[in-house]
Amino acid sequence: MRRSSVACGSKAPRVSIDAMPFTAHLLVDPDHGIWASGPIITLMDTAVGMASMLTRGAFEPHATLDLRTDYVRSPKPEATVTARGECYRMTRQIAFVRGLAHDGDPADPIAHVTGTFMFAASKLAGGWQ
Repeated sequence: MRRSSVACGSKAPRVSIDAMPFTAHLLVDPDHGIWASGPIITLMDTAVGMASMLTRGAFEPHATLDLRTDYVRSPKPEATVTARGECYRMTRQIAFVRGLAHDGDPADPIAHVTGTFMFAASKLAGGWQ
């Protein structure tokens, strides 16, 4: 089994910053150092999903309703990819999120995402048990 690790953290409210270090099995073209897009999109989904739960104030069941990803370029070979996810609006059940991934310079992104998450009945409101 191949494993990848992701480190999560942030000191800002409504924001999750996650990092995925390089591992060779993430490459789709090892001869040219080109990353597969799947791990980066998964990292972005994780970052914005975590931001939505941080904004909500609880780790509750939720589903990705929509995640639009603009994959701009492949990361530099052997770079750590950092994703910053932000929840910019929260309704009773829907979180609106955006984020970007980069390999060292946020001004030169790898990918941008926007999306929505839907939360199940809230434990905060006495919903699910």
